[in-house]
Amino acid sequence: MDIEQLFSSETRLLSLNRVVQQLLSEFACADPDLLRIARILCQDQALSAKVLRLANSAHFAGARQMDSVKDAAILLGLDNLKMLVICSAVQQRYSHVPHMDLPRFWRQNLSCAHMAEALARESGQDPARARIGGLLHSIGQLFIHQQLPKQAQQIVARTAQGQVRAQVERELLGFDYGEVGAELARRWQFPEELVILTQHHIRPLLAPEPYRGLATVVGLARWRIDHDPQAPLLEWPNEELASLGLQPQHLQSLRTEPQTA
Repeated sequence: MDIEQLFSSETRLLSLNRVVQQLLSEFACADPDLLRIARILCQDQALSAKVLRLANSAHFAGARQMDSVKDAAILLGLDNLKMLVICSAVQQRYSHVPHMDLPRFWRQNLSCAHMAEALARESGQDPARARIGGLLHSIGQLFIHQQLPKQAQQIVARTAQGQVRAQVERELLGFDYGEVGAELARRWQFPEELVILTQHHIRPLLAPEPYRGLATVVGLARWRIDHDPQAPLLEWPNEELASLGLQPQHLQSLRTEPQTA
């Protein structure tokens, strides 16, 4: 089976609701309009509620309670709105996935997002773009588990023994979750940058410019999730670190759990 065959077997999971499609089109504009985005958001009660909840969270909340989607959208800004909308779309499509611990999956992705953001600051990359790349880097795993549950069970069993997931997938399937995630992001018309970061974080030095630095940041964050920096005989990703002017100490100092505000 190749990736084209994998995707041709399921069309329902490849469609996004109308509001999300409109929002993605607006985000893709050269000059996105926050007021127009707020009006589109108001057409979806669930998304509106998430926007208000985030705006009133401890990280953003000011002296007064935010009850206007328009005001909340202005407060959050385009980067946070884009991340919220895209992540909500993914979570809506994948609320139950065979052989997948979804709470753990999203905890790991959130951790990857925070570490990618920290590494971006250290290396001169854009922290906001690194954050959303980290949060969505492994969405291909969801599609593999949904469409190929038997093979996914084998993948889970072998990774539990310490094998590298992407290598196991290439051996069993002929492709890895990065390639699948990129195709999913492409079909969902996510921004080109997200398509590239999703595909290349596994082998970031192969990413095309101008995205190589961001792909490397996300890839290093993922490496940190998968490895204990105190383990003996650990092979550090020295080439990737050097490409950003970083040292192993930068990975050692990262917190694998995001700090709360």
